[in-house]
Amino acid sequence: DTLSHLTGDTVILATRNDTLVEVLSVAQGHMDTLFHTRPGDARPLTRALLGRMILSALNRTEVEGLVSRINSEQKLPERRVSYRSLMPILDGIRQNGYGFNDGGTFPGHASIAMLLPKIATGETLVVANAGSTDRIRPRRDEVLKFMRATIAQHFG
Repeated sequence: DTLSHLTGDTVILATRNDTLVEVLSVAQGHMDTLFHTRPGDARPLTRALLGRMILSALNRTEVEGLVSRINSEQKLPERRVSYRSLMPILDGIRQNGYGFNDGGTFPGHASIAMLLPKIATGETLVVANAGSTDRIRPRRDEVLKFMRATIAQHFG
């Protein structure tokens, strides 16, 4: 809620549920009329920025196993994501400390995501600031600043 208030954008909190990334909570942004994610929505870890954030916290062996499993469950070949193409993306997330998706999953939408510090249960949580590409792209540095400050304030 704090981050959504600061940015005006939709903020999503998600976690891993087996081979999926599942939305736990959504704070709908007052400037955002495009994003319609709801708690309980889920996508394969390989096909969403939030899922890729979670994968970035795993070692290569774990990622390779999950990618293989997720791909084996995909009936449509075009929905499969190769381990080889995914690793540079995960390496970039690890290097930058955040992930950015500019319309790849949903045309016209952009997201900036960060992993939250581990909680007592060991669950991996990820937060994303999302909205229209026109709103997010030019404010990327500002949104990152707000995200880092809000995470530090709550997880200090």
